[in-house]
Amino acid sequence: MMRRTGKSFKATVNDLLREALAPRRVPQRREPFRVEARDLGALKPGLTLDNVAELLEQVEGPRHR
Repeated sequence: MMRRTGKSFKATVNDLLREALAPRRVPQRREPFRVEARDLGALKPGLTLDNVAELLEQVEGPRHR
């Protein structure tokens, strides 16, 4: 970039820093991202969501950490 513009190293760095730190234009407003929940069905017999640590141990084994 220095060769292309003919500017010194210091001037090039300062220009790039100014450009990077300059306020950006506000992007156009988009619709909010939405996630639709789905029913994943019932848990297997013997599993419960009341104790997540116990559930992880039952599903992934005692070394799930």
